[in-house]
Amino acid sequence: MNLTEKDILRTIIDGAKALGLEVYHVFEQYQYAHRTSKGFPDLVLARPPRLVFGEVKSLQGKLTTDQERWIAILERCNVEVYVFRSWEEAEGVLRGERSG
Repeated sequence: MNLTEKDILRTIIDGAKALGLEVYHVFEQYQYAHRTSKGFPDLVLARPPRLVFGEVKSLQGKLTTDQERWIAILERCNVEVYVFRSWEEAEGVLRGERSG
């Protein structure tokens, strides 16, 4: 089945919460504030000592130039940043079973 980015995002949010992570969904906040920077990753996931940034894309989804720029910036800051295309990918990373 070909899930939309919205479907994948909702599944990742629910799954991350079930794993005990704090979840911040940037787009939800953007709707109200309109002050976030274009291309910032969709999710910030935290459970000390880890802080994970996640951009969610469908299997066919492509990163924008702004998203690529933010991912590169975060990588240079030595934080974990991933592009998730499924809950299974995200789960492996969040459980520490794979590095992305």
